[in-house]
Amino acid sequence: MKRVAADYRGDIESRLPAPAQRKNGRRIALIGAGCASLTVANDLAPLGYDCVIFEAMNSAGGLMRSDSRSSQIVKIMRMKARFAPRALPTPRSRA
Repeated sequence: MKRVAADYRGDIESRLPAPAQRKNGRRIALIGAGCASLTVANDLAPLGYDCVIFEAMNSAGGLMRSDSRSSQIVKIMRMKARFAPRALPTPRSRA
């Protein structure tokens, strides 16, 4: 995917969907400007929906843009270490 995006990084105006001829009067709220929300907006805007995207970060793209995935991996590793099965003492053999 990244290779295709890099190959076609030039002017993409001709590939974008045409704007709706008339609005249908419905509004859609999209929480976060990640890949899923941007795809939904791209699919619904040509159908006449008014898409409003709410994003807390300064730029769109979600986890693909921000580096929060690495911090999530650290959190997951800490949780695994915290809940990992501990070595239990083995019973002494009765001889």
